[in-house]
Amino acid sequence: QAEENVQHILISCVLARQAWALILQRLDLLAFAPQGMNNHFSSWWCCTIKGVLRVEHEGHTTLIILVAWEIWKHGNACVFEVKA
Repeated sequence: QAEENVQHILISCVLARQAWALILQRLDLLAFAPQGMNNHFSSWWCCTIKGVLRVEHEGHTTLIILVAWEIWKHGNACVFEVKA
């Protein structure tokens, strides 16, 4: 198992990579999905912003924040909420 840190939880974890791929594929943005296991979330985010038109920066940033927040909440629910 990998070390639990921000990079792992948000972009390196198998479930996180699947979430990013599914969402970005449906928006025809799969080329921006996190690649590799050594990415830093902030570096990946900056690279994706450089790859979209300036007029799309705000929407792209909003998408990244929303998906990251949902992944974070899901991780917390798995750890802290005991499901019977």
